[in-house]
Amino acid sequence: MSYQIKINIFEGPHDLLLFIIKKGEIDIYDIPIAKITKEYLEYIEVMQSLNLEIAGEFIVMAATLMRIKSKMLLPVHVEEEEEIEDPRYELIQNLLEYQKIKEAAEKFERLEYERSHYYLRGNFSQKGITDNNDEDFDMQMTTYELVVVFNEIFKKKTDEKFHVVKPDPVTIEEKMTEILDLFKEHKKVSFQKHFMNIHDLFAIVINFLAILELVKRRQLIVSQAQPFKEIWISRRLK
Repeated sequence: MSYQIKINIFEGPHDLLLFIIKKGEIDIYDIPIAKITKEYLEYIEVMQSLNLEIAGEFIVMAATLMRIKSKMLLPVHVEEEEEIEDPRYELIQNLLEYQKIKEAAEKFERLEYERSHYYLRGNFSQKGITDNNDEDFDMQMTTYELVVVFNEIFKKKTDEKFHVVKPDPVTIEEKMTEILDLFKEHKKVSFQKHFMNIHDLFAIVINFLAILELVKRRQLIVSQAQPFKEIWISRRLK
């Protein structure tokens, strides 16, 4: 592919590191730097394979992780009673500070969501109320999990052999409107099946970026009932 797309989808390198730490059930105070660095670079590689222009701060963090890894591999010679400075210390402190801010933001977000479901006496509007079934308790997926799933779909698509008549270029904003229009007729849409009938690689990437941007703008929710099950896209309740 010769195109490259720049869009501010991802929160930042600290967000990605916290995701990797949480996913791997790692002790944030004792980060296995070699393992974290390897996984972090794998996510960067996936994003680059999709021709997404990664913000400079992600590359800086990659360099920082490799520098810390190198320091930890070097032999250390210290005098008696001299303290050894942990090369991970500054990174851990930054992650802890970011985690506090992130948790506070999520708390306010939950409060806002809960408040939106309160109704004044006499207001029996059903806005925001859905049937109470198992589908309402799907696990929401992170941006990074979605990138990995989409990468698998994209690899399968690149193996397809088909003739493509190039359509007129569509902007991400236009594609976002098209995707939102899907929910006028459907309560939810399968993430995997959404891409099955798209045979233009550029259109596939544009669709994916439009979905990510809608998730970021809190207009869509991407979830699945259990790991490795079908992934569903639905409108976020106001």
